[in-house]
Amino acid sequence: MEYFVSAGNKAYYHWQLELLIQSFKKYGIEDKLVIAISSSEDALYKDFCSNLKTHKRIFEYDCAGSFGPERGLIGLHEVLKTGELSQPFTFLRSDTILMHPIGGTSIEEDADNFEIQFSRNPSMNFKHFKEHGVAGGWIELGNVLCLNNIELSFFERLYHRMVDITSNKEKYFKDPYLPYKNKKVWEAFAEKICWIITIVENAKNLRLKGITDLEISLRDNYTNSLFIDYSDGLPPFFIKNTYKYEDNYYFTDFETPFEALSDIFDTTTTSYVSNIVRNYLKEI
Repeated sequence: MEYFVSAGNKAYYHWQLELLIQSFKKYGIEDKLVIAISSSEDALYKDFCSNLKTHKRIFEYDCAGSFGPERGLIGLHEVLKTGELSQPFTFLRSDTILMHPIGGTSIEEDADNFEIQFSRNPSMNFKHFKEHGVAGGWIELGNVLCLNNIELSFFERLYHRMVDITSNKEKYFKDPYLPYKNKKVWEAFAEKICWIITIVENAKNLRLKGITDLEISLRDNYTNSLFIDYSDGLPPFFIKNTYKYEDNYYFTDFETPFEALSDIFDTTTTSYVSNIVRNYLKEI
């Protein structure tokens, strides 16, 4: 099983990718992680490049303009088209930590039985979305998807759907510009609603399996999982968006996000992340 992540070429994503790579290095499987990164934005920030500089499977792709939700799916389509990534693979976000490899688990064993296995998130409902023809096949989609035996045309449709969503926000969202966790609603959910609609439209050709606790948050304690999603942070101790590093400026009492995360031991999950970070700091 390979793994895929796409991110903008900015310091905000660089430090997240550093930790993601480090969590793979814990198991010696960093070569299974394919990173697609846009080719012409920020230079590597001096404190956020130790793993990125040596990672073997970084794919750069051209994409003009500021990083937006659609660009992650451009990267995915490109690496599949060029053969840099092969199925089965697991689609991840940059703000993720690997807790346990998928290899040898029931997810890997089921890869030939289900085209898409995904993390279930019950909070994914119609609160912010217009039904857009998916009410009967709505998916409580989380942030992790394991995919296998899917034709390249599906990923082409996925990308074109994303372009339509970002170009016609009012068609998909009840109030696309409503603030949501330091973003606008459309920015926060565009990629996810794109996956949901594209999967529902192609449901006749896809066998699906939703998995509870495939990913957990920093708040979870004594919960077995394969991935940690730290997008919501652990306020007030750690808030991810504090470390955007726009113009190398940030609001925090800590020097880097690594130092902030290395000092949190409130849950078993944060303890795991802290150990990943501490090992990273020993290596740089």
